[in-house]
Amino acid sequence: MSTYRHLAKADEQQPLWMDLGIPIVGVKPSIANRVREYLQGEDRLLLKLSPRKILEKTMREDEGEKPLEEIYEAFLKYPNLPMLESKHVLLEAIVQGVREGIFGVRVGDRVFFQESISSSQIGMDAVLVREKAEMLTPSGPVPGAGVAPPPTGVREPPVEITPPPPTEKTIKVYRLHASIPWERLSDFVRGVVTPLRQDGAEIAVEVILEAKAENGFKDNTIEHKVRETLRQIDATIVEEKDE
Repeated sequence: MSTYRHLAKADEQQPLWMDLGIPIVGVKPSIANRVREYLQGEDRLLLKLSPRKILEKTMREDEGEKPLEEIYEAFLKYPNLPMLESKHVLLEAIVQGVREGIFGVRVGDRVFFQESISSSQIGMDAVLVREKAEMLTPSGPVPGAGVAPPPTGVREPPVEITPPPPTEKTIKVYRLHASIPWERLSDFVRGVVTPLRQDGAEIAVEVILEAKAENGFKDNTIEHKVRETLRQIDATIVEEKDE
C-alpha cells in the first residue's frame, strides 16, 4: 500500500494536495490508517477540540445561540474547518466549555453554565448559548438569596461574565531523551514533534537504535534497506557498529 502517497482535500478555491510520505520500512499500514494518522498529525482530523474554537469558527459574533447539530454539520461541510473524529469530540468540547464558563448549553428547558455535565446528558438537539449572564445562571440556590428584590418594573442591568484569559508558561528550550516502542513511532511524531513544530520550534531529532535478533539478521538488510533508507532521508550517522 506504499504506492499511494498523495491525498487531495477540498479547499475553498482548488483541491489541496498533501503528501503522506513513505511508510516506515517494515511497517505496512492500511491506506485508511495512513490517511488517518497523517490528518491527525497535521491537525486536520481532531481527537480533541478547543471550546473557544467552536465560538471562533462556527458562530458569528452576533449569534447568541446555535444548535449543536448545526455546529457539527459546519465541521462536515466547510473545507476551512478541521474534521472531527466523531460527534463525541464536539460533545466533550461542550462539556469543557460549560465547566470553564466559556459558554452555556441548553438541554430542554435547563441551561448549564459553569458546572459539571457529562457528554451523555447532551444530545445533538441541545443548543450552545453565549448570552447575558442572567440566562446562564445555573439552577439551584442563588448567592444572596433572601435579599429583597428590586422594586417592580426596575431591572438590574445584566453583568457580562468574562473568564480571565489563561496564563501559559513560556518555554524556550525543551530536551527529551526517551525510549519509544518502534510500533508507536508514528504516535511520537504526531503527538510530540508535530505540536512543537506548530508552535514554531526548530526540531532536531537524534535517534538511538539497537536491533537484536537471536538468530541474527542478514547483512543485506543493513546495506540495501537500512543504509539505503538513511541515504534517501539525508540522515547524518553519528555512530554505527555491528557485532
